[in-house]
Amino acid sequence: MSAVLVMPPAFHQAPAIEPPAPMPLDQLSARMARLLAYWHCRRGDKEMAARADIDPLDMAFALGALVLFDVEGEGQYRYRVYGSDFVDRLRRELTGLSLDSHPEKSQIPLMRRSLNEAVAARRPIARRGAKLVQGEVRRYAGLFLPLSADQCRVDQILMMVELRA
Repeated sequence: MSAVLVMPPAFHQAPAIEPPAPMPLDQLSARMARLLAYWHCRRGDKEMAARADIDPLDMAFALGALVLFDVEGEGQYRYRVYGSDFVDRLRRELTGLSLDSHPEKSQIPLMRRSLNEAVAARRPIARRGAKLVQGEVRRYAGLFLPLSADQCRVDQILMMVELRA
């Protein structure tokens, strides 16, 4: 299991040297695996958990590292909740804004692709990649958990991102 590191502010401006690629769910960090287990527990017999099934207090171990997206249409996403870890890194609050408002424009198509894949899969997916940050390769992992109120349409995606050692 990889150690979880704090992402420097420069991480978001860094070029991708290894774009996000599928990652087996059995390779998640302990914290991501805990979030995935929570999602499975809360969904019960349903295909997906709903936002109403999830209590933020149960996810205190990960709250700052979480982003909740509303799915507004095909390929269109809005930040419902933008975790404090991300606000600290970007020095910008994105809650309530569209994905297209992300200040690092090169990140938008990469995030959109992963979000689209989670919507289409209707199940948890994980992605990993690497960026060159201040001359150093930084690997990261992301977990994308689809949420559905009606079990027909994915209406939200809960995302967690971590920098890996």
